[in-house]
Amino acid sequence: MAANVSQRTFFSAAELDHWQRDPARATIMEDSIQPILDAGLAQTIDPSAGTALDELLIYHSSPGHSPDHASIALRSQGEYGLFGGDVMHHSIQALYPHWSSAFCEDKVRAETSRKWVLD
Repeated sequence: MAANVSQRTFFSAAELDHWQRDPARATIMEDSIQPILDAGLAQTIDPSAGTALDELLIYHSSPGHSPDHASIALRSQGEYGLFGGDVMHHSIQALYPHWSSAFCEDKVRAETSRKWVLD
């Protein structure tokens, strides 16, 4: 039986490739990602294309925290919500979007993504 959306974990194809090739990430791969891959529950997407998972959920590219990081938009009954993921690590970044955390791999793109989320 095929897994439905709620039974799958979605990864950006580019970010998954990055995690798989980076030896510094081996522990995270082994602990958190490989079990999902082994169970056949992973599905890769291209968030730069505004990937729609279904009629409610749309991925949007928001890179900077990590390569090809994505945020998720929920649209329902004329309302809109955005789940920013790791675009911001602290509420102070809403006032100072140019402040990056130690976890932002590309600070320039992370700032651009924070400004996009805030707009």
